[in-house]
Formats: sequence, structure tokens, C-alpha cells
Amino acid sequence: MALVGASCNSAKKDGGGGHDPVPKPVGPKAVDEEITGVSLTDLRSEERQQFFRLLDGAPSPCGKPQSLRASIKTDKDCKRAVFAARYVKKLSALGLDDESLLKVYKDRYQQDRKIDVDLTGAPYEGVPNAPVVIIEFFDYSCPHCKMMLPVLEDAVAEFPSDVVVYFMHFPLGGASHPHSMPLAQAAVAAMRQGKFREMHRKLFAAQDDDQSEPAIMKIARDIGLDMAKFVADYKDPRTVEFIEAQRKQAEKAKVSGTPSIFVNGRLYSDAPEFDWFKSWIEEEIAVTR
Repeated sequence: MALVGASCNSAKKDGGGGHDPVPKPVGPKAVDEEITGVSLTDLRSEERQQFFRLLDGAPSPCGKPQSLRASIKTDKDCKRAVFAARYVKKLSALGLDDESLLKVYKDRYQQDRKIDVDLTGAPYEGVPNAPVVIIEFFDYSCPHCKMMLPVLEDAVAEFPSDVVVYFMHFPLGGASHPHSMPLAQAAVAAMRQGKFREMHRKLFAAQDDDQSEPAIMKIARDIGLDMAKFVADYKDPRTVEFIEAQRKQAEKAKVSGTPSIFVNGRLYSDAPEFDWFKSWIEEEIAVTR
């Protein structure tokens, strides 16, 4: 399983950023005890030892000057603490060294930014007033975005009253993604006929096939669009303006690659798998209640 870091980028090759194994414990041998809300029975001895080292070495997930262990034991207001401990436990089973594990933890819990995005006109799945707002900046030519498609769909299906996913275009273009803009235009044109979802899925499904304009037109016909209106909207300068406005939102949020996914303003930093993504959603539901 690859930890997040895998993305498409117009300025560099696609790929992920792994963690070099440089063993470096984060502190002295930690105290081993039962932690409320975290089952450790499935951890091996060395994994359990690492878990407790990191419990003492990791900072509070609530931004307070204390360890994660202190947050769990003494800070009743830090609702993220038990989720952070479960996260450390999950990471301990991956075989990462202490230094790498701590970096992954900080990528999730010590982010120095939260985004403010104008979602006007953006297509979405779920209920708009949901407590967990997920924003995805994506490109139809990006294989990593295709990997996230079922993860986002599963999120809405499993948490129908708690999650809304907004889709924001960020066509990368360039030699690596030459079809990004026309594909985005096709999605916007389909959205104007109430069929964004159908076009969204079809464009990703056809990612490894022909992405030319004739292929796009065939998809539009296959999903039953009014072709005269579709072609007009596809070529409408306002369609490009809409996409460029979303690109500016991405740039404002300092997005450089796709998929870039924000969960209640926090950049998702884990694997493109539902089991990992689900933990972020469950944490946000608990925190917002």
C-alpha cells in the first residue's frame, strides 16, 4: 500500500513520495498501557512498542503544547485525540521507522493551512448542509484521480447525511495531459443538462482509451444528451471561463497537483483507499458534533 503523495502534476512526473527508512526513535522507551478507544490486540510486540513511543513523541492533534498521550489522558476537549491514536496504531502496522511515521502523522495533524474555496456552481454529491465538506480538485487525464473516484462515491454512499463532495476542475494541460481542458469542458456541458455524474464517470472510465473530441461526442450521445445543446455549451466561452475560475480557486488554495482533496478544509494526506479516507470522515463527524 502506498501512502499518499501520489498525484498528477503538470510540472513533474507522476508519482508518489515514499519515506526513506532511516531508523530514528522519537524518544526513550515509552510506557505501555491500555488506551481507551484503541484496541491493540492485533499489534505485534515491536509494533506495540512503536505505538507507545509515538504516543509520547507525537504532538497533540489539537494544536496544544503537549503530547498525544497527554491529549488522550487529560484533554477532554480534544476530540481528535482518540482518532489520532488509532491513526498511529494503523501506521505502526505498516513497518515504517519512527521518523517516517512521525512525518506522516504531522502531515495529517500539523497542517499550516486551511482553504477557503468559493464553491458557487460546482457540481456535488451528497447534501449541501452536511457537516463534512469534501472538495476535490481533479483532472480527467490523471490516473490518480481515477483511483479516487470510487473512494469518493463510497464516502457519499456510506455517510449520506454527513458528507457532501464538491468537484472542482483543475485541468493540468501540457504535454502530459493534452486533453485536460476539452474533457473538463465536456463535463461542464453535461452538467448544464443535469448529467454531470454520468459524464464524470464515463470520462474516467475512458481514460485509457481515445480522449479526442469525436470520442467525447460519442460519450455525450451514449448518455442521452441533447447534442445540439451539448456542442453549443462545450464550445461556449463561458464554459472555459467557469473552468478557469475553478482553476484560480485551486491556485488560491496552493494546489499544485491532482487529486488534491480537502476534508473540512484539511488536505487529505493518506492512501486513495476508502478504509483510510473513512477515518478522516468519522473524525470530522465526531469533531463537528
